[in-house]
Amino acid sequence: MKKVVAITVVSLLISLMLVPAAIAQPSVDITVKSTTGVKDETGAWLLGDGSENSDLVQLYNATTNTHICYIRIGEGYPFEPDKGKFSHSVAVASGTVIRCRAWNAPSYEEATCSGDSITMTVKEGVYEYDFGTWSTTTCDPEPQPPVPELPTIILLCIGLLVLAGYVMLRKRF
Repeated sequence: MKKVVAITVVSLLISLMLVPAAIAQPSVDITVKSTTGVKDETGAWLLGDGSENSDLVQLYNATTNTHICYIRIGEGYPFEPDKGKFSHSVAVASGTVIRCRAWNAPSYEEATCSGDSITMTVKEGVYEYDFGTWSTTTCDPEPQPPVPELPTIILLCIGLLVLAGYVMLRKRF
């Protein structure tokens, strides 16, 4: 009897693991691009020749706000560098809502402004998604000093209490 129950439980667990894979949407090889270019906050084209030093574009799943891939300005446009254009091929699940986020620097750590494109839904049979022109108009304010996290503050307070207790005990003896 115990063997039957164990086999049944194992079978159910295996079935539960396989169900999400069975209902997952098939991946579609697509090309995301901007044939008209992306502009920075001043209206100038984002710069790049597709190299690592080119301004950054990130492809996101707009529903879950998760990163899909990195793209560089100028990628796919070797004869038109520094015009804000890009073209990049990637596999994405059918039904995924995608958007691009452009940064006015080669990395988001260096960037002062970013901007999001329109969103599009990946469909089977559609292989090219042109996001057109948009700008990096969302700029960060001046950097603020970091605020300590609660565990850091608690640890500091405990350390101060221990130090105060040590000083008080030392005075007594």
